[in-house]
Amino acid sequence: MLQAAAAARRRQPDVARRAARFLRGKATPDGGFAGRAAASDLYYTVFAMQGLLALGESLAPGAAAAYLGAMGGGETLDLVHLSCLARCWALLGDGAAAPGPRAAVLARVETCRAADGGYHLAPGEAAGTAYAAFLALGAYEDCEAPLPRPDALAASVESLGTGDGGYANQHDLPFGSTAATAA
Repeated sequence: MLQAAAAARRRQPDVARRAARFLRGKATPDGGFAGRAAASDLYYTVFAMQGLLALGESLAPGAAAAYLGAMGGGETLDLVHLSCLARCWALLGDGAAAPGPRAAVLARVETCRAADGGYHLAPGEAAGTAYAAFLALGAYEDCEAPLPRPDALAASVESLGTGDGGYANQHDLPFGSTAATAA
């Protein structure tokens, strides 16, 4: 994405400026970015922040930090939004998130650890999914923390392999899916 955006900035700077203007137009007063509704949405905030950085634009770190800080350690967030919270903090750069919120986010991520050592979108599941593994690993990387039990996660993901060389998000599927394999 970064390479494509850099090429767009060089080849069609007017298009890059319009894209950046669109993204900035989705900024909300609380420091987040709106998605389909008018209110800030963490899922869309991560894409807006990544898009702006890819276009060579700066972020408003104070406003974004206030928005993210209001979420604390993500006590009410699901795994998708926890990974978005971790990514947004990482996009703000070194020192933006205090160690406390990072540790709290990762503690919440661990509630989605499945019995097989992988991760699932819902807590308490027997088996992990490739997508949830992707999200959890990304959260750990964004928080610059070591992943606990990486061998268990690898075994969980490997168990999702299918006969066609791909991966699925559940064990009973005969064919891999593009999204699960990419994750």
